[in-house]
Amino acid sequence: MRELTYTQPQTWIAILFVIIVLILVAVFVTIGRSARRDVPFDEVKRVGYGIRTWWLAAFGTLLTIGVVASFFLLPYSGARGATGKAQQVKVKGGQYYWALSPKTVSAGRVKFFVTAVDVNHGFGIYSPKGEMLGSVQAMPGYTNKLDVQLDEPGDYLISCLELCGVAHHKMHATFKVTKR
Repeated sequence: MRELTYTQPQTWIAILFVIIVLILVAVFVTIGRSARRDVPFDEVKRVGYGIRTWWLAAFGTLLTIGVVASFFLLPYSGARGATGKAQQVKVKGGQYYWALSPKTVSAGRVKFFVTAVDVNHGFGIYSPKGEMLGSVQAMPGYTNKLDVQLDEPGDYLISCLELCGVAHHKMHATFKVTKR
């Protein structure tokens, strides 16, 4: 199991979430304690609709900021500005196998061209440490592309991520990444 450190984005997101929840609880408790008990409905309606507008604007702004910020945390090589020519690997998936050509690549940028011969499959790549690096659908009659940066030499695992039949759990393959 990997140890969480304060340099990981997930840790800071969790801390920020806890702080926001505590602030919201404090606001609601304060409002609840200071509220009048006998307020006419028209006044409640007027104030409520005003608050609703600001809530929507604040939520929309936070959502937009979160989506834009998450683009910088994407694990794909295109998001990190990978440069250079990508090595190409052709992948065919079938019940219950993966066929790769070639099965060995040099460390660096690799572009997978993934298709299926029978039913839909989920093509997922795992690093030698077991971390998922990327995934794409393998579909009959269509070729999807997955561009990833593979810098760590070793054996990488490919697994099917979509239920494709009774032996789906056995649909694995490996390929090797060598030093440059």
